[in-house]
Amino acid sequence: MKVNELFATNVARCQRWHPGGIEECSPMEWAGAMCGEAGEAANAAKKLKRVESKLQNINAPGRQLIDVEAARKQVAEEVADTILYGLLLMARVGVTNPETVIGDVFNRKSEEYGFPEHVSTHDKERFDCAIRDVRRQVARKERERCAKVCDKMLEQEGNNSEV
Repeated sequence: MKVNELFATNVARCQRWHPGGIEECSPMEWAGAMCGEAGEAANAAKKLKRVESKLQNINAPGRQLIDVEAARKQVAEEVADTILYGLLLMARVGVTNPETVIGDVFNRKSEEYGFPEHVSTHDKERFDCAIRDVRRQVARKERERCAKVCDKMLEQEGNNSEV
């Protein structure tokens, strides 16, 4: 599944769910729904922490998480709900290609912090990213190889000066 495919299907389902379609709710309302799900994800993560730490976890019947795997699953599902509402919010503000928006934001953050990880948002960019990654790997391996050779030379030089 690709983000754009999920986006289109999510918007189509929204048309069934909301008689007025995506326009039925304002961007603020879609953002509110997204934040509500993010809050539920945070609450599930809090419960997961309690379960992992073996702390008392008092909740109403049916809302208690006592198993680590069930708690992790709950966190994941709430994050998924958050993402789905996030995509609807993007649609509501006129985004038609969320993969590009997400990729551009990811790449901009990588650049900002000097990280080598980048994602492709277009086929040519995908190729260019792959080439850059290969070049970085080769350069890193070459530096490691040179460092080993230098270490050996220094070690030999040290052994020669002791004689």
